[in-house]
Amino acid sequence: MSSGASALVARRDLVSGTTITESDIELIQVDRKQLPAAAPRKRSQVLGHEVTATITKGEFILTTKVSPDAKVQHNSVPLVYSQMKGCEERSVPLTA
Repeated sequence: MSSGASALVARRDLVSGTTITESDIELIQVDRKQLPAAAPRKRSQVLGHEVTATITKGEFILTTKVSPDAKVQHNSVPLVYSQMKGCEERSVPLTA
């Protein structure tokens, strides 16, 4: 067996349009040879992202089945964070 690698799998069926939360994913260890190239290895790479194609329970989470941008909730106002080159990341507090 080759060395192990971390992988994310779905804890339940995730349909298109679902925003991925901590309760939707599980980090497992697999043989590196079994790990698809499009499989992110960190929760932060998929948390807050929207599912674009159904992911069944136990299936690897793949970048090809989730949006490239994270949809983040802050004070109940949806914000979209995009990792575009040349953009500066800023945090702006919301007040009531």
